[in-house]
Amino acid sequence: MSTTLQAAFELFQLENKARRFTKNTIRAYETKLSAFFIFCETENVTTIEAVTPTLIKSYLVGLQERGLKDLSISSYYKAVQTFFNFCVKDGLLTVSPMNKVSKVKLDKKIIPALTQDEIKKLLKNAQFERDSVLILFLLDTLMRASEALALNIEDVDLKKGTVTIHLGKGGKSRVTYIGSTVQKKLIKFIGKRGAKGKEPLFVSERTGKRLTLTGIDQMFRRMQKRTGIAATPHALRRTGCLFLLRQGMSVYHLQKMMGHTDIQTLRHYLALVDDDIKSAHDQFGVVDNLL
Repeated sequence: MSTTLQAAFELFQLENKARRFTKNTIRAYETKLSAFFIFCETENVTTIEAVTPTLIKSYLVGLQERGLKDLSISSYYKAVQTFFNFCVKDGLLTVSPMNKVSKVKLDKKIIPALTQDEIKKLLKNAQFERDSVLILFLLDTLMRASEALALNIEDVDLKKGTVTIHLGKGGKSRVTYIGSTVQKKLIKFIGKRGAKGKEPLFVSERTGKRLTLTGIDQMFRRMQKRTGIAATPHALRRTGCLFLLRQGMSVYHLQKMMGHTDIQTLRHYLALVDDDIKSAHDQFGVVDNLL
């Protein structure tokens, strides 16, 4: 008995909701898989059994020809792979067609972190107090933008310096930390608003409602116009991560703090830290400098 792509997709999303995936994750799967299903329909393929490795490869090549970057193509690849892995796990298929489709190769280089001067310039040119507090908060906690924007006042313990993230990536909860400088900034920031309890930690200056991803994107675009620095929430997360590694933090502690399921992602950052060591040796090597 054949299963239509749409029927399998509905079961897939039901599974994701049962696993308490975030709305953003569920929406991302819908966006990426809908695009793949539309392609399948143009090829007269409407069931999961009819999807072949060749068809998927043609789809990925089409994305490349449209000018999508490797990272974007990789995200579509992963969405399709996850979908068919579910189909196998749920007994809808015996073998995934993705087994014969090679992964998209990515450039392993990580964009350099923001410099100390750049961070100071961003803070100096913050339009609102909220903007500077948010920059320091993201830098100190290493949180994703979506995680920070979902926080309520009660999620931050200003005495202990802890922040509880209830729904991180994959619907997992974790605790991260803020230092005394950010604690003081938050006490002042929250005190001025008189906010408490379940009220959002970060709100729109215009509406007073919870700040959105669109709102934070606009905030950084405004900053870029004033400073020329193309900063993003992820750039702050990357900067904080590299700083902590260079300061000697255990990669396993950092993994927990960032909410990664394993240390694979952090290996690229470790490579940059290794480059630091190589540069230091080039400059201070014993034999080169002693003799």
